[in-house]
Amino acid sequence: MRNPFDILMHVKTGVNQRRVCVVDIGSSKIAGAIVCLSDGTEPLVIAAHHMRSRGIRNGEIEDTEQASRVIGRLVVEMEKQAQLTVEELYISSSAHRLLSEFLSTTHQPERGIVTREEIERALEETWLSHQAKKPILYLQPVGIMLNGTFMTPNVNNIPASAIDVEMLAVRCEPNALLTMRCAVNQARLNIASIIPASAAAGYACMSQAGDSSSFALLELGAGVCSVSVYANGMLADLYALPLGGEKIVEDVSHNLALVKSDAERLIRRHGSIMTGADQINEHLEDVKRGNDQAIPISRAQLSSVIRPRILDILTRIGDHLDSIGFHGPHGNKVILSGGLAQLNDIEYFAKSILNRDIRLARVPALQGLPGDMRECPSFAALAGLIVALAHNEHLLWVQMTDQNRLDALPVRALKALAGSW
Repeated sequence: MRNPFDILMHVKTGVNQRRVCVVDIGSSKIAGAIVCLSDGTEPLVIAAHHMRSRGIRNGEIEDTEQASRVIGRLVVEMEKQAQLTVEELYISSSAHRLLSEFLSTTHQPERGIVTREEIERALEETWLSHQAKKPILYLQPVGIMLNGTFMTPNVNNIPASAIDVEMLAVRCEPNALLTMRCAVNQARLNIASIIPASAAAGYACMSQAGDSSSFALLELGAGVCSVSVYANGMLADLYALPLGGEKIVEDVSHNLALVKSDAERLIRRHGSIMTGADQINEHLEDVKRGNDQAIPISRAQLSSVIRPRILDILTRIGDHLDSIGFHGPHGNKVILSGGLAQLNDIEYFAKSILNRDIRLARVPALQGLPGDMRECPSFAALAGLIVALAHNEHLLWVQMTDQNRLDALPVRALKALAGSW
């Protein structure tokens, strides 16, 4: 077992050092880490743990008491490893019925001069003019124009009669967000910020050497399959599909007349989509149905049940990618993460359906991250959340420390947005 004190001996002490707790909450598992972040150094994981989720189904919290209990147990285990206590969590999750949209507005600068303060006011006006709808988790400038011409970064004291602002916003269902906050608060913790799982996994992919800045990240989870599309290194679209591995478990359980625990075990051990000619009659194992005699299950039987659901998911995702114009030379790269990305032959099958280059997500080699988390694409969201915090990308995500204003974007986030242009 790793000794946290040995790890901490290698950590530089200083005023810029901070320790944060990150948690990825999914329908099948919950994973977390306590990370030490210091300016100018790579993030250091000083505690990490994962366990089975409870109280979450199809990406939504159904039982806040069960969900709160498992979140609390996870954090307590990590606190024991790190020999410290935490109060706030940075969360990645897809359980909020997410939807992205573009916001736009026109701002008239005072005295016809564009300054940094005027840019901040333009961003704030865009934010306030769309505040009445569903809560916004994320806000990113896509284009800022002066008199109809795109401006260059860091311009100041430029004459202009109008500032046109276009921003990408990620909205969520308020009830789902309140339920998540309630579950975390019951564990006597607070939410610092929430990032969708597919967006968090996208940060992990962008940190990898050799990855292009334009790609689609498919987070194939147990309850939700979500897509985040990146263009020139910026989030351009986010789409969530309320289907996932849980539906496949139900399909296998129903079609093969198995209890769900046996169906899930079969998928984890032998789950595959494509069956070769030499595998059609391959015997997997004998499974007992209730009090009846155990019956043999073949690979062809299992694959024939899994394949239609994966085909449905990938077809819907492909249709969405086509609808937003993600095709051609700059829309040819798709990365798979999440639990379903561990199915055998998923890369080849996805390539045949999406007609794009496919590969599995690679978890960044973060110092201190356990080996079982480094080697599995289902932990890409957790690793990406750490990367996002290390590079201050979380400032683009709405902070949740103000418990009475779920839709309030902090001033520091607006300033960070203005500083990015």
